[in-house]
Amino acid sequence: PAVSRVFSELALTPLTSPRFVALRPGFQVVTPEHRMSFSRDQPAFTSEVDREFPEVLRTADDVARGIREIDERFDAMLSKDLVWPPGNFLEGRELRRAHAGKPFGGERAALPLSDLPEQHPLREMVAAAARFSDPTSSWQGGNARELRLISGWLRSAAVAPDGLATLQQMLVESIRTHNGAYRPAQSVDMIHTGKGGIRSIQVAKSGEQIGCEFVLSTGPVNELARLLDDRNALDEMVAQHGEPRPRFCRYTLNMLVAADGIPGGMARDVLLLGRGGTNRS
Repeated sequence: PAVSRVFSELALTPLTSPRFVALRPGFQVVTPEHRMSFSRDQPAFTSEVDREFPEVLRTADDVARGIREIDERFDAMLSKDLVWPPGNFLEGRELRRAHAGKPFGGERAALPLSDLPEQHPLREMVAAAARFSDPTSSWQGGNARELRLISGWLRSAAVAPDGLATLQQMLVESIRTHNGAYRPAQSVDMIHTGKGGIRSIQVAKSGEQIGCEFVLSTGPVNELARLLDDRNALDEMVAQHGEPRPRFCRYTLNMLVAADGIPGGMARDVLLLGRGGTNRS
């Protein structure tokens, strides 16, 4: 919902929608004994389960229904103009109101896998989608966060082969049209904070300060913390949890494979589960 709102405000929705193609299936999971396609299309998912694991068809349907329900509740929550975490009384009140119905609490958020044996392949397949989405997921049996991660795989879309560069260009042009600036060649060497949050950023080398209220970063928290002019802003977090350190590492291996080397029927995204907990994508 948040991304949709931004694209709508930038008048990009009608221009970009044709460049996205929904993936069907959303993803596949392959084990030494099984291969199963996961899809948001209920009949297609039911057919896959009936082919691979007919003895647990009813449980699998409950799993799919649970994913859809939690996804709808997340979308309804994120469609509201809420601040997470709240910074003042009014923001806190709106957040409490949104939580009044406990949309993610109790049994409603549980994934019905208790009827499956502990080592059942379907249990491992469902858990793999959460783990591949976020390596910090320890898989607690299907809490709201894990179900949302799985739903992200099911709702996957691909950008048309010739659409990625065009999409980026349209986004940059829209930002500039709305009095924004795009400076890919510059970096930030300091984040100035004030009472209640971020005040400005300082551009490296030039020392130019640009006023802002929010900073988005894809880097590690400890690297972002080094840019703060006041480290006290993170003292409470550090005191409770210690200095942030990486817990997982990933690497990417690119391979060029001839088309006839790819098995027929393979999806674009395939999660390969080996014996002994070996996972590959």
